[in-house]
Amino acid sequence: MAVTERRIMHINPGKWADMLALEAEWNALEEKVGYVSPKRWTRSLAGPIGFMNLIWERDWESVAASEEAYARLFTNPECKNLLEKTEDCVSDMSNEFYNIVEV
Repeated sequence: MAVTERRIMHINPGKWADMLALEAEWNALEEKVGYVSPKRWTRSLAGPIGFMNLIWERDWESVAASEEAYARLFTNPECKNLLEKTEDCVSDMSNEFYNIVEV
């Protein structure tokens, strides 16, 4: 079952550029460990979540495929450093999964 993963991150004041740079680092690390699902990034212009939110989405074959990919990612020593830098930029984060529906 194909799924879309969506991550919504509330970025701390003054940290927007830092977070975008970190996303480039995350991308490089994810490529290095063999992720096959690229991200799509968006920023809220209007709506309930507010302007200072960075949202990315990516599609997976299944939730299990995402879990396997994250397990590989977290074994990489570079991951800990990126997590610490991300925590400095993000005050709140949520993750959602959606079934992809064909119409």
